[in-house]
Amino acid sequence: MNTTRILISVEQRLERQLIEYSLDRYADIEIVGRSLNVIDGSDLRRLRSQIQAIAPELLMASVDPNEPC
Repeated sequence: MNTTRILISVEQRLERQLIEYSLDRYADIEIVGRSLNVIDGSDLRRLRSQIQAIAPELLMASVDPNEPC
């Protein structure tokens, strides 16, 4: 079984705990780190392109709390 390793970067503690709680029920997901600083805007786009060049198999997901779901 392949394990999906996740780094959670969410500023709000409650939101971060809810995400962790939701992911804990999956045996194939491992939370490998937590960050309080969220990168957004052009910095996030630049980081994504650099990561894709180094590790194209890595998936990144981001959520903008100002955008409607």
